[in-house]
Amino acid sequence: MRWNCLFLIVIYIFRNVSSYENHLKITDHIVLLRFYQDTQGDQWRNNGGWKQYIDILLKDEWMFENNRNLAANSIPQFLLKQHFRSYQHENQTQGLKINEDLKRNNINICKSLFGIKCSPENQLTEISMESNHLRGTLSEYLPFLNDLVVLNLTRNTIGGRLPTLLLSVPKKLEILDLSNNQINRNIPFVNAPSLRILNLSNNKLNSYLPKAWNATQLEYMNLSNNQLSGVVPKTLFKHKLLSLDISRNYYLGYIPILTKAKLEHFNFSYNRMMDNITFSSLWKSNLITVDAESNQLTGFTPDNLLDNAKFTFINLKKNPVDGYIPSVVECNPRLTILVDNSNHTTCKPYTYNASQMNPSGGFLTISGRDFGVYQDLLTIQFSDGTNCADLVILKSNRILMCKYTSGFKSYFKINYLFKNTSQTISTVYQRPVIDKISKLSKNQSGQITITGSFIYSFQNDITIDIGKEKCIDPKIINNSTIICNLKTSNLIIMPALVIIYIDKLLVSGQPLYFYYEESERFDIECSTPASYSDMITLKCPTLNLTNAVQVFVDGYDCKDLIKSKDGSEIKCLPDPGVSGRNRKVMLVVSNDQPYYRNCLSYPPPLISRALGVPYDKGGIVTITGHNLKGAITNVSVQIGDRMCCPLFDNMMDNNFQCYLPPYSADDQVKIREKYLSILNQPVEIEIDGQITRHENIYSDIDSQCLDQCVLHHTRGCKSGICDCYPNFSGPTCERDITTTNLQFHPEAIPSIALTYPEYISEYTFDVAMLEIVEFSDQQNKQTYSDLHWQLNFQNETTRVFSCKLLPYHHRDSPYPHLFESSITVTIDYNPVHRNIYFAGEMQSIPKLAARYLVEITNWKFRNIVSDHLQLGYRISAPNRENTNLCSPKPTIKKSDSPLRWLTMSISDITLYHKIPQRVMIDGLVRNISSIMQSTNDLTSVKLYYTLPPFTINAVFQSDFSAIMEINYHVIQKQDGCFVDKTRKFPDIKMILFFVSLVFILIMIALIIQCSRVESRERKKLLQTYPIKNDLVELLSSPAIHHTNHPQFNILNFNLDDQNINNNNHYKNNNNNNAVNDQDINENID
Repeated sequence: MRWNCLFLIVIYIFRNVSSYENHLKITDHIVLLRFYQDTQGDQWRNNGGWKQYIDILLKDEWMFENNRNLAANSIPQFLLKQHFRSYQHENQTQGLKINEDLKRNNINICKSLFGIKCSPENQLTEISMESNHLRGTLSEYLPFLNDLVVLNLTRNTIGGRLPTLLLSVPKKLEILDLSNNQINRNIPFVNAPSLRILNLSNNKLNSYLPKAWNATQLEYMNLSNNQLSGVVPKTLFKHKLLSLDISRNYYLGYIPILTKAKLEHFNFSYNRMMDNITFSSLWKSNLITVDAESNQLTGFTPDNLLDNAKFTFINLKKNPVDGYIPSVVECNPRLTILVDNSNHTTCKPYTYNASQMNPSGGFLTISGRDFGVYQDLLTIQFSDGTNCADLVILKSNRILMCKYTSGFKSYFKINYLFKNTSQTISTVYQRPVIDKISKLSKNQSGQITITGSFIYSFQNDITIDIGKEKCIDPKIINNSTIICNLKTSNLIIMPALVIIYIDKLLVSGQPLYFYYEESERFDIECSTPASYSDMITLKCPTLNLTNAVQVFVDGYDCKDLIKSKDGSEIKCLPDPGVSGRNRKVMLVVSNDQPYYRNCLSYPPPLISRALGVPYDKGGIVTITGHNLKGAITNVSVQIGDRMCCPLFDNMMDNNFQCYLPPYSADDQVKIREKYLSILNQPVEIEIDGQITRHENIYSDIDSQCLDQCVLHHTRGCKSGICDCYPNFSGPTCERDITTTNLQFHPEAIPSIALTYPEYISEYTFDVAMLEIVEFSDQQNKQTYSDLHWQLNFQNETTRVFSCKLLPYHHRDSPYPHLFESSITVTIDYNPVHRNIYFAGEMQSIPKLAARYLVEITNWKFRNIVSDHLQLGYRISAPNRENTNLCSPKPTIKKSDSPLRWLTMSISDITLYHKIPQRVMIDGLVRNISSIMQSTNDLTSVKLYYTLPPFTINAVFQSDFSAIMEINYHVIQKQDGCFVDKTRKFPDIKMILFFVSLVFILIMIALIIQCSRVESRERKKLLQTYPIKNDLVELLSSPAIHHTNHPQFNILNFNLDDQNINNNNHYKNNNNNNAVNDQDINENID
């Protein structure tokens, strides 16, 4: 006995000693250290053993330095694997040292650290810290716990994203539970061959599930209550997955086909998934439970639902499915099925709804279940003994309809002959509805008329209460009218609620109120609202407004009633349907009759722009502004000398459309001859008696464009230039807009350079505002090129320059500052397409285009009639390395007269400039002319825009964009030249083409030569061909009578022809052949 005890004691001591052994790898210590720090381990609810363990790790100099590097995220993601492998192989001695330090301090990681569990071999296999106040983020190095089997961090507040390698590096990981945290971003690539349970529910995961899903052992997955979207990958169902919960996400699309899946429990409730449950593959799968609540499922539950599946629970609530459940499904004792609007049966025909009946007769519709498909096995009988005629089954097994006669029927009875059962249902008649009541003057008795629909009484029992007073002698005149007499009474307080009972049933409809007839009161004051969204203020000095209970404006209830404490004023918000001026405002006072006055007027309409169609051709015009609200019958629009017809009722506050009729063909010709006269047309609008007029606002005109803008990238023609859709540009919008960068000039001058990324081109286009030229009709010209610009504003996309300029003819003036003109140039650059309203039309500015906006103010012309100004631009395409040796000369193209567009191309890079056709002169739209001058080497072009004379200011807009035909890759050679890498010499394709062409020509020549040789040989053969005498004798035998055998006449005829041919050939032979020919001819004759 003593030896046994001693043996047990020795074993116990040995186990305790060995338990202090720490055999964790150096990488495990590194990961645990980062895990503790990244999740704020010092604030854990339970961090038993961790603080001492971490302190020991950080005392190690190598560990401290390595941890600092890892904390700085200095290792790229793609090097993490290699980095940790090097730790494991190259730092084994360091790991042993750390394990010795832990042993020296009596720290056993597997037993001392909270939440850590190890295998019998002292391998770290589990981290479980449920509800332990973990914060921060999960360490990116956590996946390198290679022996980890279980990771359970549920119910904490961990944020950030999942480590990229968490679901791919740990090959032994079987259980991962990170539910109920705040993890966001997407789910990384999944390659976990041992993973069985994955729970990421109640987080903030978004994006899509990865399509590459390699988890062959996965059985349970819960991703519910996240923000995942997209479609459910089919790869999820290829392996052993038994339970899947993706509820409360944003999944779309159809339910995957599950006929071959092993899935048994599927919860996709509260998503946006679609399917027709009548034909769904759900019913042909291995599913046991399905929760599809709140999706977009349609159809109805099929009768064969249980033919292939073993369902015990189905939830189809909150789906637009038909609530019908076949009895074969509902009466199954082991199945619970939930569907909205479904009345459960006792497994027999049942009616759960019948339409309301009309006393005048009509059709009765009955909804239920299990009615069968044969109407002759059903009968419907009413309480008065009549039968419902013409019975039909509208929908198999579910909806019946029949025709009934007039009169009161308290119930009807359905007899199900095929079940030997019946059902009695009480009838429900359509409840009377009232919608209008007449008025009486206060202190006056009289008859009240009430109108509505379905007004009837089977018992002649009618009660009408108006406020606290009864209306006596009520009578039903017809199905829509009731009359009664009302006496004067102080019990009627405005507004008086009207309550009507017919046959002790309350009449339905909107609440109806009785009002006394209103009288006009001229001391009611109305405020003038600034817009249609403002509240109005009402005052009445002789009336205490504390008793006001309602305000009506144009018959509409004024909402949000606010009364002042002293009763001097009242505020409310009119209905959106109210507009115009002199609107009727009615005050309803509780103890008095209503008072009204036509005092409310909204501000007159304002017009800011009018766009649409050429003025001479007509079409739909869009007018934009403020206070443009009113009924279509009260709106009048005139553009120039023509009326524009409003198109829609209840116009919006800020815009509406109207139709402008076209001129006749003859008038159009006259209008076009007077081109300028149709610019700056006035627009006049009258809305509810309020008139506004905007002069010089409508300037849409007809124009001609290249090819009439027929390509599919155009929106039509504007001012002679094709209006392109976004991302397209060029004269006919046939070109894509290429990637360009805008560089401003380093000095303060309005100049830009359009450059391209290196993979497109090294060429550059420069655009600069060069000079201003003043000239008169007498050709007196003065050029201002030395302009002293100042930079007033700048950011990444915009520069604003300005300068002061004194005309030469005023430089001798004693007061030169009085004659100075101001010039402002704004250059902006935007990466997106823009539509800018300028000069009476919407102008399209392509994306990545440079836009110049020039404004010249207070120019003092010598002669305001004959003098003009020109704006000079220079467009150049310099090769900044070596212009003479290798730069290709630009190709310049322009439109036919008048000048509408200009392109400058180098190789496949093109600068496109839409020549502006309009300018704003003193607030009016005017046409502008332009001329072009190019240098001999075509490296630059000068454009001059001629502005009409002005007194106040001139505003001019233009834009420059870059387009390209083919994206050639170019590189810069050492000598500064540019060469296209895609163009190689010799060209293999061209060589093959020429080789093939030469081969074909040789073959043709050989064929011709062979034909000639063959022809010569044939002639020689015919000349030497011998004719045998026996054949001639046979043909000339006297036994053959030609006359009796017509077929031989043909032979003889052919032989004669042959002889003639032979004679022709024999003439050319020698003498011996000639003698033979003569003998043969004699024998034939």
